[in-house]
Amino acid sequence: MAELTARNGALDAGQLAALKEQLTAAGVTTRTVDIRVGKDDLPLKRTERGETAAGAFSSTVFHSDQGT
Repeated sequence: MAELTARNGALDAGQLAALKEQLTAAGVTTRTVDIRVGKDDLPLKRTERGETAAGAFSSTVFHSDQGT
């Protein structure tokens, strides 16, 4: 996750270091993010799944009424 953010994100070096520290502290070992976008290129649904030291997690967010 941190490597992908470093390549494609807009975080400065300090922010990236803080993200890596948070992921390490949480014991994150894997994380998968699935983003569905509509024909207007706005996100409709985001699903995240992963593993941490405390166990598995899953989160789904539905987006609507953007720009209205």
